[in-house]
Amino acid sequence: MESWDNVYEREIENFDDFGDIGEIWFGEDSVANMIDWIESNIQNTDIKIIDLGCGNGHILFELSELGYTNLTGVDYSASSINLAKKIHAAKYRDAEISFEPLDFMPFSAINPPPASYNAAFQLAVDKGTFDAISLASGTDTVIIAPNDSDNDEHGHLASHAVSASLAFDRTKVAQKYAEAISIILGDGGILLITSCNWTEIELVDGFKDC
Repeated sequence: MESWDNVYEREIENFDDFGDIGEIWFGEDSVANMIDWIESNIQNTDIKIIDLGCGNGHILFELSELGYTNLTGVDYSASSINLAKKIHAAKYRDAEISFEPLDFMPFSAINPPPASYNAAFQLAVDKGTFDAISLASGTDTVIIAPNDSDNDEHGHLASHAVSASLAFDRTKVAQKYAEAISIILGDGGILLITSCNWTEIELVDGFKDC
């Protein structure tokens, strides 16, 4: 599978050559729905907002144009952050946004984040990042123990490699994700999440014990 860094390196080339800001993942409608919710429910434009897996920074640029002034974008792909910074400098120079390469998933009580990210935000926005994390967690190969019917032509037991997604425990990934987010968010903080791989019921069920 092509790495996200490779994807964003290509988008950086397109931006440099043609001014194309790149793909709007999940489409404009998903972005509009999230922006509408924030505008309707978060009247304090000084609230500290973090975009988890910000990609090219599109959501944050939209929020800046609505007057939100305390915006942070993080992504584990350094190339995506480079693209976001290029767009910021070229098209949204006055927007008060900081971008930083960061993998937040390792954050925990025993592995806290830098002070600037510890209980620092009131709203976390996720458009597809949990999807990517949960799907990536199910791509390792596992060996399923064979049974007698799996004997090969020589009478030897054959083992079968299958996708670990068959045995993927979504709850464990949700718990680790939720632990990391709870450390980033302050008391009363809100996680606004959009998914194209999990239904609302599945998301609620996955996070209910977190």
